[in-house]
Amino acid sequence: MRRNEKKERKKSLRGKIILFVGIPVILSYLIVGSVILMIVRNNVSQLTNQQLTSDSKAASRQIENFFQQYMALPGQFSKNVEIQKMMSATGQGQAMEQYAGFSSLYDTMKSMVGKDENILSLWVADVDAKQYVDSKGESAKDFPTSERPWFVQMKERGGMTMTDPYEDFTTKKQVVTMVIPVFRANTSEIIGAVGLDLVLDNLNKSLAAYKLGNTGFYILLSSGGQVIYHPAQENVNKSLTDVDLSDNFKQAATAHTEGLIEYTSGTTQSHGYLSPVGDTGWMVATGLPNAEFYANYHRIVWIWGIVMLVSMVLVLLMILLISSRLAAPIRQLQIAAGEVAEGNLDVMVSVKSQDETGRLAREFERMVAQLRDYRGYIQEITDTLDTMAGGDMRIHLKHEYVGEFAPVKQALLGISDSLSNTLSTIDEISAQVNSGAEQVSSAAQALAAGATQQAASVEELSSMIARIDESARENARNAENTVALYEQSNQKIQSISGGVGVLEGHMREISKSSATIMGITRTIEDIALQTNILALNAAIEAARAGAAGKGFAVVADEVRNLAAKSAEAVKQTAELLAKSNQAVELGASAVDEVAASIQTVIELGNQTNAAVIGMGKSAQEQAEAVNQISEGLSQISAVVQTNAATAEESSASSAELSSQAETLHMEIRKFQLHEQEKASAESSGKWEIER
Repeated sequence: MRRNEKKERKKSLRGKIILFVGIPVILSYLIVGSVILMIVRNNVSQLTNQQLTSDSKAASRQIENFFQQYMALPGQFSKNVEIQKMMSATGQGQAMEQYAGFSSLYDTMKSMVGKDENILSLWVADVDAKQYVDSKGESAKDFPTSERPWFVQMKERGGMTMTDPYEDFTTKKQVVTMVIPVFRANTSEIIGAVGLDLVLDNLNKSLAAYKLGNTGFYILLSSGGQVIYHPAQENVNKSLTDVDLSDNFKQAATAHTEGLIEYTSGTTQSHGYLSPVGDTGWMVATGLPNAEFYANYHRIVWIWGIVMLVSMVLVLLMILLISSRLAAPIRQLQIAAGEVAEGNLDVMVSVKSQDETGRLAREFERMVAQLRDYRGYIQEITDTLDTMAGGDMRIHLKHEYVGEFAPVKQALLGISDSLSNTLSTIDEISAQVNSGAEQVSSAAQALAAGATQQAASVEELSSMIARIDESARENARNAENTVALYEQSNQKIQSISGGVGVLEGHMREISKSSATIMGITRTIEDIALQTNILALNAAIEAARAGAAGKGFAVVADEVRNLAAKSAEAVKQTAELLAKSNQAVELGASAVDEVAASIQTVIELGNQTNAAVIGMGKSAQEQAEAVNQISEGLSQISAVVQTNAATAEESSASSAELSSQAETLHMEIRKFQLHEQEKASAESSGKWEIER
């Protein structure tokens, strides 16, 4: 059951809306969100890189400003004319202290240094004198000025140079020396140098105080690849090659390449920016671990995820709400359709929307109304068939049959008209049969009357023969009387013969009418068979239609029953007609016998006539003639008796045929036909006249 419910939910409209709308909307959200996140990631990365660039350049500028602040001191002092004069005047083996203006220069150095804790000392070195003197009063003779590394570097650059940091022997502080050449006046000859030993402790403290996010850091590198500052103190004063940094960072720093860089410091993936410190050759690198570099992006992702989750929940709720509202009227239509399928057509659908669902509901109501009309059609058809089964063929269909029921209406009207016409025809034929039977009966009665008259004539002839025996004299007169009587008898016999001929013609007409009736009954039987086939086909179509075709199946069954009753009535009619034909055949046989007897009587009359005529020829022959007449009379008496019996049989057969025709007429009268009143009036009038 649960599986079926799940399948129905999947197949429901709401499930399809969620499947085909909700999922694409969610996928669209995810796709759009992914694109937006990619854009946001790029923008956040760009902004963060810009911040790294800005911070790195700001740090490099501050360091540059720091150095330039102190580079100005040896620069200014190297341009002092007295320094140039002193170094030009001091030769090999001479001391700078011997120069007259040395004390003034020394005081100047001390004043320039002052109390600045960043300056370890300000000093001068003479190439020729090979002497070194600083602001602290320390002096070194035989100082190989021109051989010092900083001098070589300074000479190569032709200007100020700055050494890599080193640890001061006395103070143990990290120190860098800034050296600027002293040129001979108006020449480019380097005769000495002015230097400043700068302590980097405060610079390192400044770098340590710089804030780059929460976990960001700075790295300061000298031009020689020495680490001046690193967040990990153990890496300070190490060579760049000895520090755990990725190769791409080392290569970029060694090549003094400025720009953004992604590198690894230890196990930490970082984003940073390499920026040069002026023209010192030093490099400042920033580093922001990826966790913080993408922190804003991750926060945006979280916020976006929450917003997307809430949005998708809201969208799903809206889809559920909308789908429920869309599915509700369709559900009503489904319930109504189920009621209609169960046979309940009195259903109402309350859908007031103006969209496709509303139009569907209105079309459904139209369909139900049409089904109600069909129900009326079926009920009227059932009542009509019941009426026809009760014998009333005068059907009147009140409904306007449309669609598939239009042929049914035409078929019912056709069946009614056909049966009505057929039964009317049978009624007319039965009336004709009855009339023919009456005529046969009349002819038989006339034949019986003729036989009676013949018997009387025979009696009269017998009397005449007796008188002939009494008096021969009266033979001639009696012969004449006999001839006259013979003429009368011959006329009667001819009349009887004509009546028998008429009777025989009527019998043939009855036989032909019976054959016609048999053909009509076969036609009715064929119509009943076709009606039965149509009813069977209708029952099959109703079975295919299922529950909706139950009513039509009942109609088809009633039509089939009516067809069966029609076939049974036709069968009974055929049996009655068969009996009538048998009776007609018997009557025809009797008529033939009567005709033969009459012919015999005619022949005997002729013989009698010859005998009577011969009475005048010879008296002797009179006795023989009388005997012959007696024999003839005997034969006539037998023939008359036969005629009488035949007439009685013909009368009885005619009465039976008339009775059967009347029975058929009464059976037909049980049906109420379209022209019943007219046919009944005419038939009743004829019936009474015939009776």
